[in-house]
Amino acid sequence: MELNKAVNDYLLNSYATKKNNTYKWEEKTFRSFSFFTLKHNIHTTDDLNNNVMFDYIGYEKKRGLQNVTLNKKISLIKRMLNYHDIDSSILKIKKLREKKKTVDRLSDNELKLLFQYLKSLDLTIHNNYVYSTLYRFILDSGVRIHEAINIKKNNVNFDHQVIHLEETKYSKERFVDFSTFTKKDLIKLSHMHNGEYLFWNINKNRKISYDSDIQYFYRKINKESNIKGLTAHRLRHTFASISAQNGMNILSLKEILGHENLRTTQIYLHADRKKTKQDYNKYSPFSQKT
Repeated sequence: MELNKAVNDYLLNSYATKKNNTYKWEEKTFRSFSFFTLKHNIHTTDDLNNNVMFDYIGYEKKRGLQNVTLNKKISLIKRMLNYHDIDSSILKIKKLREKKKTVDRLSDNELKLLFQYLKSLDLTIHNNYVYSTLYRFILDSGVRIHEAINIKKNNVNFDHQVIHLEETKYSKERFVDFSTFTKKDLIKLSHMHNGEYLFWNINKNRKISYDSDIQYFYRKINKESNIKGLTAHRLRHTFASISAQNGMNILSLKEILGHENLRTTQIYLHADRKKTKQDYNKYSPFSQKT
């Protein structure tokens, strides 16, 4: 079967049956894969074999991709082959070993630097106000970045300080709360534009884009704030960690974060190693006696 047709037919089905963000990721991934296969004269599904895939893995690694991302890409190619009932040796390729990666919450000092940086932004530049409010909102609510940028204005209840999330990671609608920490900012933001979505690129009069707008602010804030590796996921992790440390029930936290499984919440809330070490040095029965 022509590889280009196999990919296009699979993507047509994805477009009809999957969430828009999933389809866009699959389309983008196959675009990159197609560039590789054309360069190496791979034109049919019969041309795909283990050696081709190992070359592809090497190609992507040279571009800086980690095993966790490569496993997702390989899994997508396998799904495409399964969709067409194509038997291939590729289907037996094992997952690459992934490094277990923990995401540290922001320290108290990093939180202070973040708030100082957001306060220093020129908020008369409308998009700065959007980005500042978005970061504060994630810290306040714990939502995922893709859930936040898909919030519609008419799903925000300012009186009860609750938001109805229609587009979520697991396609299960849920409600999240926000506090007075962000209420005034969210109200002001909703009045700053006529767009359908709450977080709106006011300068370009369109919905905020993760690939361009959010990535731009990641680069900007990491360069200018003196905080290393600051992402929306770290903000979410910070919300979860502080909430747990303050005594929030883990079942409530699971619901707020939108986790399918309690074990995910437990892993997500790994203890802060610095805090653990400090507590050990302070409270251990023998650490003060040497």
